[in-house]
Amino acid sequence: MSNILDKPFESVFGYITVLPGAFSAYRYIALQNTKNKKDKKEGEEGPNEKEEEEGPNEKEEEEGPLASYFKGEINDEKKVDKKEESIFTANMYLAEDRILCFELVAKRDSSWLLHYVKSSQAETDVPEDIAGLISQRRRWLNGSFFASFHAILHFYYIWRSGHSISRKIFLHIEMA
Repeated sequence: MSNILDKPFESVFGYITVLPGAFSAYRYIALQNTKNKKDKKEGEEGPNEKEEEEGPNEKEEEEGPLASYFKGEINDEKKVDKKEESIFTANMYLAEDRILCFELVAKRDSSWLLHYVKSSQAETDVPEDIAGLISQRRRWLNGSFFASFHAILHFYYIWRSGHSISRKIFLHIEMA
């Protein structure tokens, strides 16, 4: 039902809160990350060649839609002990497609928009039994809640994007 009512309305603003991965197409350039220089923490070592280019207390860190989208996967690979990951982060990346949508619209110095195309068609796999459906919906509900909370906490990302002032205001109205 949300595809019939919510998605076309959200498309007017240029920000659709969730575009399911199986039913989405993105421009590759929009997904690419940018590198930001960040101060190195005490005791952190880096390659000598980079140190000369960046300075002794700076390192490059990628940020952007793909970095945010895969952050949950990277956390899974790096952490042997799941207790280190906060419940907020663990649940937020259950809805990584919502994170991707927010990060695309809020991408630094860019003005990407998300649109709903009513005539598009796609196929996907569905849960085979009630237990699978309930598990899927519980995962989606938890992920959606925490991803929405992430967007609210990082609302100021919209202001570093390249959107016009009026679009930024409309994006805030939509997020509220």
